Amino acid sequence: TVRYVYRNHDEQWQNLKELDGADISKFSPLGFGEDPDWLYFIDQYHGKAALFKQNLEHTASQPELIYADPNYDVDGRLIYASDHKRVIGISYTADSRKRVYWNSDTERLQRQIDLALPNRGNTIITSRNKQHIVLSSSSDFAPVYYWFDERTNGIKELIKTYPELDSSVLVKTKLIHFNTRDGLPLEGYLTKSSKRVS
Repeated sequence: TVRYVYRNHDEQWQNLKELDGADISKFSPLGFGEDPDWLYFIDQYHGKAALFKQNLEHTASQPELIYADPNYDVDGRLIYASDHKRVIGISYTADSRKRVYWNSDTERLQRQIDLALPNRGNTIITSRNKQHIVLSSSSDFAPVYYWFDERTNGIKELIKTYPELDSSVLVKTKLIHFNTRDGLPLEGYLTKSSKRVS
């Protein structure tokens, strides 16, 4: 048995959730937002993991569904604003690394960065005064850190994580769909050799 507890405003410990067996892995607290009364957590929704939040001072009320993906478990991490207080999105793995924002300014910034660094996964590491450190990578592009200025759209390479790696030997991974013999649909990743076999 796993029991999740919290301490309320009266300094009293209260039960939040008690789980047994297979249900233990279905619930996972992720963190708090700007208001420390609100807990963000992963729980089940229509057979998939989804993001919820709950006011710990009103636990009798139903948790609020924040985001669910009909095809994938949302089992990643919260994305915080540069003040490290406000929750502005969530990052999780779908067919690729996915970031979902409910803050329009951050969503616009992510689109701006993705246009500057296309066909890659781009993660904002830290930000200050509309300048950002971005980690950019893909299956055929080793991770590189960039400086990005959203005011001018200026971008500059900072650090190559694998400077001696020849990018020509890297190949793009392709998502494929297939069925098992009993008809269960599955996904997989296919990486073909960059060299033709004679």
